[in-house]
Amino acid sequence: MNTKLTLSLDRQVVEDAKVLAKEKHTSLSRMFEDYLRVLLSSKETPDAAKTSSVDSLVGLVQEEDASKAYRQVRYEALKQRYGL
Repeated sequence: MNTKLTLSLDRQVVEDAKVLAKEKHTSLSRMFEDYLRVLLSSKETPDAAKTSSVDSLVGLVQEEDASKAYRQVRYEALKQRYGL
């Protein structure tokens, strides 16, 4: 049984995600559910999941990015990583 979930997200993230979902011929809901399933699959080792998330961001910020807000730099890195 499916349950409705309401999220508050950055408008640009939602727009980019919709484009990606369309390109992958899937719904945004299905894409988000699949992503959560991947995250939950590492539930046995939550510390490992946290570490891998942090490790994936280490080194992404170069000196020229230092003046950008952390949120924007992280968004750009994740966008590039997931091909958005």
